[in-house]
Amino acid sequence: SAGMSGNLNVLTSDGGSSGQLSFTSGSATSGPSGDIVVASGSSGTASSGSVQLRAGAAAEAAGSVSIFAGSSASDNALGGAVSINTGTNVETGSGDMALSTAQADAAVGSSGAVVISTGANRAASGSISMETGSSQVGAAGGIALRVGSSSSGSGSISLAAGTSRNAGGSVTLTSGAASEEIGRAHV
Repeated sequence: SAGMSGNLNVLTSDGGSSGQLSFTSGSATSGPSGDIVVASGSSGTASSGSVQLRAGAAAEAAGSVSIFAGSSASDNALGGAVSINTGTNVETGSGDMALSTAQADAAVGSSGAVVISTGANRAASGSISMETGSSQVGAAGGIALRVGSSSSGSGSISLAAGTSRNAGGSVTLTSGAASEEIGRAHV
């Protein structure tokens, strides 16, 4: 209808311990199993709704949010991928992506760490790439590695290549090339 559609709430009842809520597609014996799609609807005149995955607050240890791709038992297939992409707009550009831990105001301890790593493997481990996109008209975006300020000693930035029984890895700092003026590398 022309008005607002109703809300749909799916929840377990309150209690001493609340129940678990599971959304699962069925297993398949001969074909692929079904997908699970969680999406907000489109809007032609206003903003579209958001999708939030959030663990509840707790008096002790709070719950976690975990996203896992499926494993594969095939010799010719990889495990599933995890993709997180921001939306795009043809006029103003794509949205931002923020990966951060929450600010902490505790007298002891610290804010959480952000760890980006590939898994270990008996053959070759995966690579980690950090790069900004190319630009045809304006300037390409920069990459900043920066340690926060502190009144009692700030942290360090370490770049270390891997060790090996054959040949250790290299650390290379290269400035950008240009048709008019070559960039500078400052150490």
